[in-house]
Amino acid sequence: MEPASKIDTVIVRHFVLVDSDDKEYSKQDIIDTINYLIEKDMEKLLFILYRIDVAEEKIRASLSNAVNQNAAEIIYQHIYDRELEKAASRAKFSNGGDFLDL
Repeated sequence: MEPASKIDTVIVRHFVLVDSDDKEYSKQDIIDTINYLIEKDMEKLLFILYRIDVAEEKIRASLSNAVNQNAAEIIYQHIYDRELEKAASRAKFSNGGDFLDL
């Protein structure tokens, strides 16, 4: 299992995966959670995507063009990309902070 990146740590907060033992969650843990939400609680997933500010149109386009790809992996990548955009924006408008100092 690969270690969590700083962006993955930010993503985890949106999915409330963090428990009391401060376990680090991997990309696969997040994808598994997205899969679970697709199957069991799509409304919650849509709320999370809205809160993260992931463009629904981009996800729909990616999913409609995807052939033999896991929907959760596609959604994860959109979330990851959006979190990177937000981090870059914060860094651009801050006083020289580290780009990934989330």
